[in-house]
Amino acid sequence: MDGAGLAMDPGAGTSASAGLHRRIFEAAAVAIAQTALDGRIIMVNPAFTRLTGFPEAELVGLDFRDLTHPDDLGHNLPLYEDLIAGRCDVFRLEKRYRRKGGGHVWVAVEASVVRDGAGRPEFIVCAAESIEERKRAEVALAEREAQLRTVFDTVPVGLVLAELPSGRIVEGNRHVEAMLRHPVLPSPDIHSYGEWVAFHADGRRVESHEYPLARMVLNGEEEPSLDANYRRGDGTFFWGRVSGRPVRDAAGKMVGGVVAILDIDSERRARDEVDRKVHGLQNRLIHASRVSAMGAMASAMAHELNQPLSAISNYLEAAARSIERSGGGVNGEVLFAIEAAAGCSIRAGDIIRRLRAMLVHGDARKEPALVVELIAEARALARTGAPDLDVEFRQDVSPALAVLGDPIQIQQVLLNLMRNAMESMQGSATRCLCVSAKPRGDMVEIVVRDSGPGIDPAVRDILFEPFNSTKDEGMGVGLSICRTIVEAHGGRIWSDGAGGDGSGTVFRFTLPSVGRG
Repeated sequence: MDGAGLAMDPGAGTSASAGLHRRIFEAAAVAIAQTALDGRIIMVNPAFTRLTGFPEAELVGLDFRDLTHPDDLGHNLPLYEDLIAGRCDVFRLEKRYRRKGGGHVWVAVEASVVRDGAGRPEFIVCAAESIEERKRAEVALAEREAQLRTVFDTVPVGLVLAELPSGRIVEGNRHVEAMLRHPVLPSPDIHSYGEWVAFHADGRRVESHEYPLARMVLNGEEEPSLDANYRRGDGTFFWGRVSGRPVRDAAGKMVGGVVAILDIDSERRARDEVDRKVHGLQNRLIHASRVSAMGAMASAMAHELNQPLSAISNYLEAAARSIERSGGGVNGEVLFAIEAAAGCSIRAGDIIRRLRAMLVHGDARKEPALVVELIAEARALARTGAPDLDVEFRQDVSPALAVLGDPIQIQQVLLNLMRNAMESMQGSATRCLCVSAKPRGDMVEIVVRDSGPGIDPAVRDILFEPFNSTKDEGMGVGLSICRTIVEAHGGRIWSDGAGGDGSGTVFRFTLPSVGRG
């Protein structure tokens, strides 16, 4: 505010005019001070005394330099000298006034020079207004910005800021540069993101429009995310998760975007390792299943072929004896051929019986295995084979309970029973699969229970026979394989509580506990 017109010149104007000026000077809401050319304060209005806290008597005669904060004189004095020298008519400045009782107050000052009729400077009029609240807000904002800058630079996540909708990259924090091992690329728009070299899991190059910032602009996505294999500045690669969020103004207009880049390289490698192990476990279980299936089929074939082979041998031996008793003139070569055929049939029967004995009664690999781990791995494989089935899983097993046996074969038993249970519950309103295990003397009894329709009592007695299935597409070897494995471990398997009336199916099998023997 220009206070020149309010200044009091004792020798100027009429008494009425001077009185009017005096009343305006006294009533002004803005703090006004009249200062001599040497800097001494000549007159102040009440607003000025309220601003500084000093009474008028203490202000009059005080040099404005003594009222000004020492740190602000460096800016104030050159402006004051220019005003006196006529190099300017007015100057504006933000500075601090000393307050009575201690402390300072921030003010916005506007000073102008009053000249006489000859143009010579007579005195200076200064109008001051408190800007304390604004300065406090600016200090608080600066502190907040400093805190945000500290967070921005120290957070252990790569951050990139961009203008939207142009997509111009503004800056990145220190962590993103350390992560990428090169400075943040100054991409001018969303179409230039192709300079960032990253690849999808299938080896395709990530295109400009696939990055989260571009997707926010082009597709209107609010929380786009991308997992990409990024090539660093030193040529190495790492997996990063790039997530974007828009920044909007008070009117809701998108004006910027923040991108967070998280290093998920170890997570990705761990997931790939888990996938590799699960795949390997699946392959081993499939192999074990095939071997067991072959064993069951070979056992059944041995059983079925043993009788006709024995009959062939008996018929040949009877024919040979009959020829010998007849005393007829039978060619010796014919008799030799009959005897040789009988011998071959006996040898074939012996071979099949030995094969059957090896497959059914062969020694399985024995090692301690925690039941909870066997169940967990079998459950994971069962879920992998039937991802769309919504089944509640319950488990009641002591963490320390262990059995002695071949883990792969035991998992095959659990997997077979779990998959059968899950498939049987497809049409059930309640689908609950419960697995429990309890010690039973020197054995461990494992129970697999479902809430399906149960098993028809008519087929319960042949459940474990080869080539008998309750499923249209089944081969009828699954439960036979289970029995072969369990019995090879010295245990037994059976079903109970299955009435075919919706009460569910219960399978139980036993295995040697670790402390046995």
